[in-house]
Amino acid sequence: MKVKVEDISPRGLSLDYLEEVGELNSTLTRSDPLAAQLPDRLRVTCTLSKVRRLVRLSGALQGTIEHACARCLRRFQIPLELAFQLSLQPADEGPHDGHAVELAPDDFEFGTYRDDEVDITAMVCEQVMLVLPYRALCREGCRGLCPTCGADLNEGACGCVAPQTGGKFVSLRGLKVNR
Repeated sequence: MKVKVEDISPRGLSLDYLEEVGELNSTLTRSDPLAAQLPDRLRVTCTLSKVRRLVRLSGALQGTIEHACARCLRRFQIPLELAFQLSLQPADEGPHDGHAVELAPDDFEFGTYRDDEVDITAMVCEQVMLVLPYRALCREGCRGLCPTCGADLNEGACGCVAPQTGGKFVSLRGLKVNR
C-alpha cells in the first residue's frame, strides 16, 4: 500500500488492513527455497503523522511465519506480533551523498520515501525480514536428521551404527613433536 504524503492530515492518518504476502514470499524464497514464508495475509495497523516533510510511521503487524527447522527440515509455524516505529524523510534530503555509510543501531528507526509517497508495503517487508530467526528450530530439543540415512531422529532411533572415527583429532595421534 502506498500513501501520498499530502494525504496525511494534520491529525494523522490511521490504517488497518490486510497486506498481501505474495511479493514478500517470493523475496524470501529467491535465494533459499526452504526459507520462511507467510502462509496468510498480514494484519497491518499503523498511524502516519507528519511534521513538514518528516513522516512518522507507528505500526503493528500480526500474522504467522512458516519456517523449515534448521535441524530436521520439518515445517512449523511461528506467531508474528511486532510493533515498529520509523521516521521517514524524503530520499533526496538524506545525509548521504551516495557514498557507503556505516549504520549505528539507532539508524534502523529511520528510513526514506520517494516521490512524495510512503510505500508501507516495503516497510512491512523490511520489518518482517528483520525479525526472522537466523536459525529456526521447531523446538529447542530437536534432534535433527541422521547424517547417515537421513531419518528424523525426533521420531526415534534409526538403527544406523555410528562410525568409530576417534574424533576429529585422530589424525594427530601419529604426530611426534621434537623438543
